[in-house]
Amino acid sequence: MRPTTTLRRVPALLDDCIVARPLTLRRPGSVTYFSTTSYRYAPPTAGKKKGTGGHGEGPKKGRQTLKIKRDMRVKDATIGTPESRKAFRTRIILENTNANTVPGLDRLTAETAFAKESIGKVFTIPGNHIDALRLMGAFKRTQGWHNYKGPATLIRQETWYIGQRMNEISEAGLGAETTRKVIIGERKSGKSVLILQALSMAMLREWVVINIPECRELTDALTSDYNPVKGTDPLQFYQKQYSATLLDQIARVNRTVLSKIKVSQSHTLPIRNLGQMNLHQLAEHGAAELDLAWPVFQALWTELTAKNDPEVVEKFGKRPPVMFCADNISYIFGESKYEKLAENDKLVPVHTFDLLLPKHYIDLLTGTTTLPNGGIILGATSSSHYITCPPLDVAIEMGQERLQYPDEKLEVNDFWNPLVKIDRRVLDQVINIDVLPLKGISKEEAREIIGYWALSGLVRDRVQDNYVGEKWTMSGGGVIGELEKAVVRMNLNGGT
Repeated sequence: MRPTTTLRRVPALLDDCIVARPLTLRRPGSVTYFSTTSYRYAPPTAGKKKGTGGHGEGPKKGRQTLKIKRDMRVKDATIGTPESRKAFRTRIILENTNANTVPGLDRLTAETAFAKESIGKVFTIPGNHIDALRLMGAFKRTQGWHNYKGPATLIRQETWYIGQRMNEISEAGLGAETTRKVIIGERKSGKSVLILQALSMAMLREWVVINIPECRELTDALTSDYNPVKGTDPLQFYQKQYSATLLDQIARVNRTVLSKIKVSQSHTLPIRNLGQMNLHQLAEHGAAELDLAWPVFQALWTELTAKNDPEVVEKFGKRPPVMFCADNISYIFGESKYEKLAENDKLVPVHTFDLLLPKHYIDLLTGTTTLPNGGIILGATSSSHYITCPPLDVAIEMGQERLQYPDEKLEVNDFWNPLVKIDRRVLDQVINIDVLPLKGISKEEAREIIGYWALSGLVRDRVQDNYVGEKWTMSGGGVIGELEKAVVRMNLNGGT
């Protein structure tokens, strides 16, 4: 019988469809069906067994299992934020309830602060000044205020000198001279504390007090923004955020003084009833409006420096002298961290002399801007956190030389090599600054302050002449910060 056509085509179909697969041996008698196609359906998977209560199986019917929920308590949103961490790092504790109350400690008043008999004595800072000094940033974390019952300070020779200058300026009235000093000294010599004392004494005299606690914040490009002033060449910038903060400080600290003075001049400010305001209301308005902060600061300064003519005093109030202080001033005499676009389309640093607020203080410190009613401008250098500023260093060296040889004519070339590049823009302005050097305190003053520490419960040894002399020598000749470290902190750390 002849095979059909379909059967004859089977070998050809097999050649086209068979896929090479490995051959396996089968047991005898087993049947294997040949196929060239894949499974159409996947084999069924083994289902999950019903629970019988065994390990790894589901619960039995009717039983409940322990369900542990996550901690759903609402956490405080302020914990761990950058603001809270900064507040924790920069907090300042001004009292210790465990410290002893020092008996017979006098309070700093207008009479005791300016008396020569007060030199070498310790006085407590008035309670109504503590909040104002804290607001101005006059207290520093490294000054050890947390070891005592309350803030107290030692009146030293330099403190009395500033007090005498205040008396002379207050008595002179209109046309009084302005005292400008750069406080210099080695690390822990008490420069920041001297600024604190000056601010406190100025408040006793009812002066207008202004303080920049850290000049680095004016130039680090982190604390405050900056905006260009159109039409200026070179391009200048104002810092409205920092200006508003400074106005808020001025308004809150000098509320009593500024409330007695009315606006006496016309200003181009978009403020209603400006002519009927006092200076306290003007400062508050500038602190509340960021866009008006710098123009309001300029208007406020114009009002404070108006001459105390009899007609002006009778109608608008008497303008008091001004105490303007700044700490760590090396940052405002060089290049800042702010940047601007140059003509070659490259970013270049903004010079601090092109920042209006730092330049305002620099003009006061160097004598470019005068105070018709007198005042004191103080600036302190820092030996712990500062930047190198060659023009300022040269000016300080020349100032020290003038103190020793007041009649000698000084030349810049004697202090700086003319072949070495230096910022002449800064040097030409600071070359004539006056310095106030701080050295160690005397042994009598050291005995007084150590006695205060002993009465506060921080000294274990008996305060005798040999003990005072030993600690005075160990502190580098009476450097107040090193003296506290040798006496107080050695005892608190167990003598280590």
